[in-house]
Amino acid sequence: MMALPLIGNKQLTKKLLLPKSPLFNLPELPYAYNSLEPFFDEKSLKIHHLELHNEYALTFKSIAAREGLTHKNARDILMEISQHNDELKNVG
Repeated sequence: MMALPLIGNKQLTKKLLLPKSPLFNLPELPYAYNSLEPFFDEKSLKIHHLELHNEYALTFKSIAAREGLTHKNARDILMEISQHNDELKNVG
């Protein structure tokens, strides 16, 4: 059985999950959509990343803008998440 590329790589995981960019954009994957086959097929990964994950990113971006948090990056917002409303806490 193959290990997934991100397991055990805390630096890469932090970089992907907590981008420093204040734009809250969907990050590109550091591997091809078919690289997890046969455990995760290309079509499913594209749906998960381009549709589902992208929807979470857009929702987070929208709520952050409404709450006046666009001057902060995602990492800082998540570090102080207890100070924010439940809608922002439960985006994804």
